[in-house]
Amino acid sequence: MSIKLEKYIISGWGWNEQYDTNTVLQKATIPLQDHSKCWISGAELDESHLCAGGTTSGGTCMGDIGVPLGGVARIEGGGPRFVQFGIASRDMQSCGVPGTTIYTKVAYFMDWIRANMEP
Repeated sequence: MSIKLEKYIISGWGWNEQYDTNTVLQKATIPLQDHSKCWISGAELDESHLCAGGTTSGGTCMGDIGVPLGGVARIEGGGPRFVQFGIASRDMQSCGVPGTTIYTKVAYFMDWIRANMEP
C-alpha cells in the first residue's frame, strides 16, 4: 500500500527560534521533498529515508529528533485516520530557518516493527 499526501504534519515540544524549550506543543504542515534536497546538505539517503520540509511554514528544530511525520489518510475502505509515515532522525537546518529534515520511513521497517511488538 502506498499513500502520498500533498502536505504532512509534524508536531513536537523541541526548541523554538529563541532556543528555549516550548511549553506548548508545536505543529506545522510541510511537503515531502526529493532526496536530492537533503543530499545537498551532505546526507546520504536510501529507500529507508524520507526528506521533508524546506518551506517557510515551519519545520523541525533542535530537540525535535523523534517527532512524527504524518497525515490524515483513508486506509483500505475505512474512514480518515492519522497515519505516521516517518520519524525525524536528522535536522538539516537551524531553528527558524527554512530547510529540510531527514525522516526514517516507518513503512520500510514495518516487518521488523510487527515482529517485535508485544502481543
